[in-house]
Amino acid sequence: MGFIYDDYSGEEGILRFAEIAGDFDFGPHLPRAAFPRDFVEAYVTQFDGASDDDEYFLARFDNGVQVMMLESIEDPAHIHSQNAILAESAYAEAGAVILPPGYVTFGTALEDARWQLMVCVDQGSSDYGRITVWKRAHDALGEGDNTQAMGFVAPNLRSFLDQLGPRSAF
Repeated sequence: MGFIYDDYSGEEGILRFAEIAGDFDFGPHLPRAAFPRDFVEAYVTQFDGASDDDEYFLARFDNGVQVMMLESIEDPAHIHSQNAILAESAYAEAGAVILPPGYVTFGTALEDARWQLMVCVDQGSSDYGRITVWKRAHDALGEGDNTQAMGFVAPNLRSFLDQLGPRSAF
């Protein structure tokens, strides 16, 4: 499987994200979608005023809150490749839904396992632009290792970036 957007890698690719964000290709198993305008604006300015100490955030689940550590926010080339890879699992039946519908991954976080930072790209949903975490899984949604509900993080990417802080703040 070939990956596109190779010329959108690294910080330069992040700064040029608006060029492709309106009709983004997530690979052969997910529909093309548009990132919310406010997501794009926050994404391309994510390094402004950022501190290496500000890497922790809260994720809210039905059964409580977890402090998580931001591992990465991917460049556009890796947003494409990660979604293409995660949507096609060797452990699930062909055509199985792996990722939560309407959501795509744009980064990773750590807690007790690897978590994917997700954004809702379903323009028809009231959750459009919402940031959540999803425990990385390989089974079909609702089965095996893919039964953990998503955790709410922020209403949008700017709010997520603004809440990042040192672990001692949480």
